[in-house]
Amino acid sequence: MVEEFWLNQTDKPLFPEILWSRPEQQSKAGSVAVLVGASDHLANASQSFLQANQAGRGQVTLVLPDTLARKVPHQPEIIFAKSNPSGSLSESAGDQIKQHLQSADALLVPGSVGHNSETQRLLLELLQFRLDLPVVLSQDGFDTIEHDLQRFLNQDSIVLLMSLEQLQKAAKHLKRAHPITSTMSVHDLVMQLHDLTQTLPATLGVFHQQKLLVAAGGSVSSTDVSASDPISELATNAAVLLAEKLGPTFEVVTSAAWLVSSNKPN
Repeated sequence: MVEEFWLNQTDKPLFPEILWSRPEQQSKAGSVAVLVGASDHLANASQSFLQANQAGRGQVTLVLPDTLARKVPHQPEIIFAKSNPSGSLSESAGDQIKQHLQSADALLVPGSVGHNSETQRLLLELLQFRLDLPVVLSQDGFDTIEHDLQRFLNQDSIVLLMSLEQLQKAAKHLKRAHPITSTMSVHDLVMQLHDLTQTLPATLGVFHQQKLLVAAGGSVSSTDVSASDPISELATNAAVLLAEKLGPTFEVVTSAAWLVSSNKPN
């Protein structure tokens, strides 16, 4: 039995109007700020920056710790912000980064925060700076908000894309009655996401059994994918589409899942 709130995305996008209405002019395509908190995540940063530029026509700004200034070619789109002795972004970089967020249409934190406590405090500060700004968090971005999860998931601007293990942690923090397990069926996980997002304004995404599941407001979409770890690409595409202001977040992130799906025609 397929529940009415469960939408299965096949070779055709569930929300074609989202993709058809994408702007062709750069000036109308929005801007994405990509925040990389730790210098040892340069490869991840480069991949996200490249993917974001390929995914849309808008401006992409990459924020890096200034310890990478000698390793990365200087470009107008790359901002080197003050770092701490460990090579991660310093809290004192907050004002500089906020200036760039003022003009951004979406913020992408592509699993590159690191575990430096000062950098994590900086990210928390930035997340609270512009509550209207769509923020896409993936991989270790979850760790930054994990201990204040309820507050951030009560913001409809947050898109949190997780591994199943991270979703298990989230369920524990939120004191869910039914545990999430690695062996549960897709149907059971969809039911859990449906229940979870009926009371939380944020949009959630998780990869399980070769499906990308996106949930918001009690609705859940599922998209088959062939990649072994598609969350990074989903995060980048979601941020780019959100910056283009194409429609409701659930529809936009579901459309981003179609862009990385195995069903998309070549």
